[in-house]
Amino acid sequence: MDMITYLKDIIDLSPFVGSVAVSGVRRNPLKVDAARFLPLLEGKADKAAYFEDGYRLLSEKEGMGNTPLHMAGGCYFQEPSAMSAVTAMDVKNGDKVLDLCAAPGSKATALAALNPDGITVANEIHPKRAQILVSNMERMGISSALITHSDAEGLERAFGSYFDKILVDAPCSGEGMFRKYPEILKDWTEELVTYCARRSREILEYAAAMLRPDGRLVYSTCTFNAEENEKNILDFLQSHPEFEVVDSGIKGAHSGLYGLEKAARIFPDQNGEGHFVCALHKRADAPENSVKISCFTDCKALPSLQEMLSSCVQMPLVFYGGQRQYVCRESGQNVYLIPSDLPNPQKVHILRAGVQAAQLKGKTYVPCHHLYTATPVERFTSILTVDDAAAGAFFRGETLPCDGRGFTAVVWNGLCLGFGKAVDGTLKNYYPKGLRI
Repeated sequence: MDMITYLKDIIDLSPFVGSVAVSGVRRNPLKVDAARFLPLLEGKADKAAYFEDGYRLLSEKEGMGNTPLHMAGGCYFQEPSAMSAVTAMDVKNGDKVLDLCAAPGSKATALAALNPDGITVANEIHPKRAQILVSNMERMGISSALITHSDAEGLERAFGSYFDKILVDAPCSGEGMFRKYPEILKDWTEELVTYCARRSREILEYAAAMLRPDGRLVYSTCTFNAEENEKNILDFLQSHPEFEVVDSGIKGAHSGLYGLEKAARIFPDQNGEGHFVCALHKRADAPENSVKISCFTDCKALPSLQEMLSSCVQMPLVFYGGQRQYVCRESGQNVYLIPSDLPNPQKVHILRAGVQAAQLKGKTYVPCHHLYTATPVERFTSILTVDDAAAGAFFRGETLPCDGRGFTAVVWNGLCLGFGKAVDGTLKNYYPKGLRI
């Protein structure tokens, strides 16, 4: 059976086949205020329905990924209905949040931006996707996150019932992406649905164990079938009486099927590609699995490191979201500045903790790109302001004319693009080679 026939009792997708997919963009509130955002987009978007900082693009986004606004982390391109899962999370600043299936980072970066004074753990099991997650968290200026590469079982052993909020944006059959990726219509099978439903149900089990009593768990997919959505939730509730479905807070969506009226369904005729979201609350008197988790310890920063950092940014260190206490941690040639309350779980592969601030090259410390993406522009000691043309040259790795000396932030419309080193009237380009256009 083909996908459209299989789904006909839920939605008739045939009128949408071959039509243009809806594109969206999400403002990064850490870097750009709402009043400045639309002018920077040059009027190419209007407000989206499913997330406070979400917008629907009014023109093709092709090429917009190479614009300074995106490259500097001022926005994240994300399909509008996919933003709904973050709305359902109802994150409060200071929460302990887990995004269990986080790559490429569209939802994890949004959660972390809402929670700069809290703790965000962003996990991805697939190695290549995990590296993309690290890059996007860095680009968006996230400083208070722990990025891990683990399976759900390993995380559950390490954390116990640690988290206030957990997002399971489950690996799914991707039915809601058929306009963006038409090959899904050809490659889809009922066996794929069965496999994805079973795998997502297993992930839900581990997520439930990691949620503290009175916490909130959000399950979401970009698919339409009931096997991966409502039937998974109903099966989960049967074996977990300590959970109940609560309102998702998503306005303008359809209700869920099979009696799950508080779940939300978004279809392609609703200014989005399609999403299913269900919010679950864990009873306050539910059992709790406590695991002792230590935090990162401080190492003594060498005077040469302190001197280098203070030549780049004003002290004390302040990253986007406010001032926190940071510990210094060396790993190989790299130096990280980590919030002192960030957990350091045992036997979990950690890809990034806090901010990668510096790197030892020979006997000299040099700043890292993350130090500049995570620091508010007003905190830099030296700034080179550039226009669109110079920004493009910088992204290509070219040198720029620059007065002064030393490490210098390259700033476009109040957003830091990266940095270079000014010597004899020229800025040597330190923009990472892997990011150049």
